[in-house]
Amino acid sequence: MISLSSLGAQSWMNLTDSPEDTVRISTRSATEPGQPIGLILCAVSTTRLPFSRLQLFDFLRYIQNRAQIMEGRSIGNSIHELTHIANGGSHSGNCISLFRIDHAQPIQGPSSSSQIAEYVLQESYSNECESVIAYSTMEVGRVLGRTDPSTTPILPLGFVMVLINQTRCSTAECSTSTGNIRQDPGCILTVGVQALASTNPDDDLNLDAAITIHSKMMI
Repeated sequence: MISLSSLGAQSWMNLTDSPEDTVRISTRSATEPGQPIGLILCAVSTTRLPFSRLQLFDFLRYIQNRAQIMEGRSIGNSIHELTHIANGGSHSGNCISLFRIDHAQPIQGPSSSSQIAEYVLQESYSNECESVIAYSTMEVGRVLGRTDPSTTPILPLGFVMVLINQTRCSTAECSTSTGNIRQDPGCILTVGVQALASTNPDDDLNLDAAITIHSKMMI
């Protein structure tokens, strides 16, 4: 998610003048291994929610729930967790997972071919003050180990949840996975999305691509 921060002097802009429009977009040129080569379109949106940070974290960790929010649909297919690796911390949801989604109907693959399985690599982590979920779909061939993993192009997207009042963040006041400490009084949710807008890093941003990702973030 570091590529969605303000590092690198990225210039963020909005597409509308509406005060209710919290979506900001930017672009960056990607030329190094580990991500698709080309012009990357980034979009972020931040909002305040009257829900416990950990409740929201647990809700968004599940692919089925995220699909309803980000895509306005229910996946309606079987989801299998192929690998689960704990990555520290006290929360049971702190892990790196690889999921396989078996689609009832073929979907369009990255090479314009249909496929009935989709793989999602996800990392989720929560501590006393913040929670992060980052994930990305992956090509089948790369998941099965037929290529060098260090060259696997990944464009992560996901969520960052923080307490509304950071000064309240202490062992005695923050929510924890034990459930015996007072729940968060709401949280700030930031959604970050990335998409390959062009395979040429020197291209200018296409307005249609910006409008598409903006519409996705407004659902």
